[in-house]
Amino acid sequence: MSLEHQVLPGVPNPSAKRQLISNHVTVGDIFATKCTSSVEERCTVAVFHGNMEDFAATQATWRRLKANCLVGFEYPGYGWRTAEAPTQAGVLADVPKQVAYLKDKGRVVVVGRSLGTFAALHLAVALGPAKCAGLLLVSPMLTAIAMKVPAPFHRALAFADYLDNESTAKMLDLATPVLIAESSTVLSYLGMAVPIEPIKSMLKAPGTKRLKLNHDELLSSLAFNFNVCRYTLALLTVTTMAW
Repeated sequence: MSLEHQVLPGVPNPSAKRQLISNHVTVGDIFATKCTSSVEERCTVAVFHGNMEDFAATQATWRRLKANCLVGFEYPGYGWRTAEAPTQAGVLADVPKQVAYLKDKGRVVVVGRSLGTFAALHLAVALGPAKCAGLLLVSPMLTAIAMKVPAPFHRALAFADYLDNESTAKMLDLATPVLIAESSTVLSYLGMAVPIEPIKSMLKAPGTKRLKLNHDELLSSLAFNFNVCRYTLALLTVTTMAW
């Protein structure tokens, strides 16, 4: 099995559209959108789910972000996109379409989890700080090979690597606010030349230590979600973040 297929196996869900439409979600070719108020153009959050799941199966989790307009972008070979092959090239080919779809939706907070951090980073780079109000990376990876080969030795195999967040992060504009939320079981270093605020320093209430969860539990933590809601709402209501 190739490395690309290992990190992008595809999770087709033939019933995804039906699940989303039953929850009053508008489904397009690559997007699923749910807007709940008349001011959605100022409060848009674009999300990218992790691996071994699809947007339909995780929609309840993303709704906790309390966005007035929530946009979930699906990958080729995942969810309702059953006829497409899951490839890195396909994920990257979607970026211009995502930018075009978000054109009339005001500023956007981009959120990615695990595998989704790769797509989220590329979208944030393409949007630029004038359009991207902030970037939230949940349980990010450095690269696919770096998950098995410790940094910096993974760079020797860069020619065969996939999901290279390390290189993409260096393309981000320094004016784009970035928050990295990670558990104790994932890499703690991304080598990003961008302003990074660890989530622990964002939390004011007692119980911060409860965020030391595993890779899959992090996003379901109530304490985590409460503070991410505060983060996304803050990004959407101010021009410049000064953490």
